[in-house]
Amino acid sequence: MTTIHIKLKEVYVDHLLAIISNHQEIQIDDIAIEGLTKADNAVQKTQKKQKLMRIARECANLPTLDSYSPDQILGYEQSDFGLWGNE
Repeated sequence: MTTIHIKLKEVYVDHLLAIISNHQEIQIDDIAIEGLTKADNAVQKTQKKQKLMRIARECANLPTLDSYSPDQILGYEQSDFGLWGNE
């Protein structure tokens, strides 16, 4: 018997099990699902938060290439009615 370890996000597990269960060669009883522990989830959340904060810092440090104000970009300065109010 060959053992294969596959790391999947939880959202894909049910779909994969449904596909595998349609095959006669593989018994569904032979499949073991090991979930992440709460500690693993906490570590992953912390890593994801740190990665997002790093991306936010990098984006905040990017130069402003557009001299228009946010109101000008959205078109609010062109009309008393806001977006596309001139129509």
